[in-house]
Amino acid sequence: MKTNIELVKFVEKALKENWGYCLGTYGQVLTDSLLKSKTIQGYGVGAYNTRHKAYLNKFKGKMVSDCYGLVKGFVWPKDSKGSAKYVASQDRNQEGAFNSAKIKGSISNIPNIPGLILWMKGHAGIYIGNGEFIECVGAPIGMRKGRIQNGKVVSGSKFTHWFKDTYITYVSETPNRNPSVNTLISSLKVGDKVILSNSAIKYATGQTIPSHIKNKAYTVQQVKSDRVLLKEIMSWVFTKDLGQTSPTKTLTVGSTVKIKGSKYSTGQNIPSWVKNKTHKVSQLNKDRVLISDINSWVNKNDVEVI
Repeated sequence: MKTNIELVKFVEKALKENWGYCLGTYGQVLTDSLLKSKTIQGYGVGAYNTRHKAYLNKFKGKMVSDCYGLVKGFVWPKDSKGSAKYVASQDRNQEGAFNSAKIKGSISNIPNIPGLILWMKGHAGIYIGNGEFIECVGAPIGMRKGRIQNGKVVSGSKFTHWFKDTYITYVSETPNRNPSVNTLISSLKVGDKVILSNSAIKYATGQTIPSHIKNKAYTVQQVKSDRVLLKEIMSWVFTKDLGQTSPTKTLTVGSTVKIKGSKYSTGQNIPSWVKNKTHKVSQLNKDRVLISDINSWVNKNDVEVI
């Protein structure tokens, strides 16, 4: 089966290409014959498309889909023009997909896993991570992006639930599209600066994260498996809810640093005038660094590379 990460790339491409909405389609090039068949199809499909025929005429020769058709169009094989080819054994709508799902939940506790399917009665969308989703909405809207914040939809269709689609293999739970802020970090270490995502819902201990704690920078104090301890708030959070504030700078001999700690590695207090200046590193020794201009050793975790 195809993966959730591939699904995200697929719907991002559909959004960029501005696919049209045609009820009963699933990632197909809209031809005259396809449009004709979709205006006479039963179960209300033909009547709906007939009402919006002027809108659909603008998409002739272009890609069209309906809401859950994005998922089918991703999963099903393609012809030489890129249109999905119908697979009767896998044909279902968003209701069937939701009912078949073994893993699902309320939108209020959606995990930050790209490729989840969002659901409300009569409609579906695709969660792409970090609080964002993509959906194909009825004419004349078509493709658009929406957002979830603090467990509520703040823009886009008011989805009520999420689920893992049984046609998708979920191989990764880390969106990877914006490395400057929102990319989830695959390898964290003590001292890293991170941002707690707006889409974070629960601390690793289970309590709800207040909104005023989110979207702020923190320092990693401890790393343990899939969670980290944030120094400033002394709370454990999941790594999937974190993003880097900026690319990590490597500490080497010659690096310019500022001292963050209160004590030298020998135990004496560091004066404030020392901490307010920048310094050069002259030696590295395991977990300590020698600061050249003051000829003193400080703990590696207590310096910040500038």
